[in-house]
Amino acid sequence: MTCRIADNPRPVSPQSGADDLARRIDIRPGLTLFLVSLPPRAPFRIDFETDRVPLEFSYHVSGRARYTVHHPAGKSVLTAQPRFGMVCAFPRSHGTMEFFDRDPIRMVAIYMSPQFCHALLADQPEMEDPVLQAFVQGAASHCLCRPSEMSPAMRLAAGQLLDCPYQGATRRLFYESKTLELMALQLSGAFKGPAAPRPVADHRERERIRMARTLLLRDLSNPPGGSVTGLLRPWHRSNLRMTFNGLLP
Repeated sequence: MTCRIADNPRPVSPQSGADDLARRIDIRPGLTLFLVSLPPRAPFRIDFETDRVPLEFSYHVSGRARYTVHHPAGKSVLTAQPRFGMVCAFPRSHGTMEFFDRDPIRMVAIYMSPQFCHALLADQPEMEDPVLQAFVQGAASHCLCRPSEMSPAMRLAAGQLLDCPYQGATRRLFYESKTLELMALQLSGAFKGPAAPRPVADHRERERIRMARTLLLRDLSNPPGGSVTGLLRPWHRSNLRMTFNGLLP
């Protein structure tokens, strides 16, 4: 892929383009993480052209952008805002990324090469997404675009990647673990699996859970013990976790 910033028409390679706009971390052979964290600046545009492309998972944490892509199957226009996520691949395409406002631009992108993608996802009979399955089997010959809203867990993992506090080997392990976590969260909806049991809670039980949450959040460095334990003692751990997730996103 080649790209250029519109107010600086010098063509750049994928490596130098990533260095200009994003931090590139090679997680594994064929698996690359890009972290974009740009301060507020005047609106700008990036033009790009692709040949063979990886499968991309992208996550917008801050800032607004519009993607206009001309590809063999037609034209796609996507508007990205905070909490916007996308699974995409546009081989043999060209287009523009426009960043509109002066908010900080914070994004996470995960690139999987066709070889890595095929080794990871091929021969998975439980895959439910036919377009993703066709992309995997076609070795990046298909256009793919799946926009969606990021889940709370995705937002947390993306924010942690952008704000990683570690250095050295610990930092690398952190990047790898969070990248794989984001991939697992993204792919969890593409495969068949047993339906999770729905939490059972009546009005009084929900109020007890909310009260326990309030007590826990008053002082996270010194959480209360007996009062919270007494409120939640009758609950099984897994049922309690599901009910917390359902009531208190």
